[in-house]
Amino acid sequence: MNKVLLIGRLGGDPVIRYTEKGTPACFFSMATDEYHKKNGERLQITEWHQVITYSSLAEICSKYLSKGREVFVEGKIRTEKWTDDDGVDRLVKKIIASSVRFFRTSDSVSSNDTLPAGAEEDIHSHGQIPEGDVPY
Repeated sequence: MNKVLLIGRLGGDPVIRYTEKGTPACFFSMATDEYHKKNGERLQITEWHQVITYSSLAEICSKYLSKGREVFVEGKIRTEKWTDDDGVDRLVKKIIASSVRFFRTSDSVSSNDTLPAGAEEDIHSHGQIPEGDVPY
């Protein structure tokens, strides 16, 4: 089973693009933190993830998410391989999100955090990759 559950904060504002067929695709980076103790000292390890959402979920994420916002992402890992202009093989792992839940904390609530009626349901909708559609 290919399933990922992440809780973290956006590293920047999301970017929305459209596939060749016009399907919205929203891209954002997300940081998750782990804490360990070494020699009595608490160490923080930050892992960065590239997340993609599609369709109505992409539109909602691009409209309501911003840098620093805490989210819960559910999805699957997708590995992309390519060769760059210098002939070097490259590999990147991305999270294809099927669900994004917004956290509301006292330090991130603003007047812009109110979702329109019905949007909460869309946030949890499945954002599957459209068949034969490439988001670049």
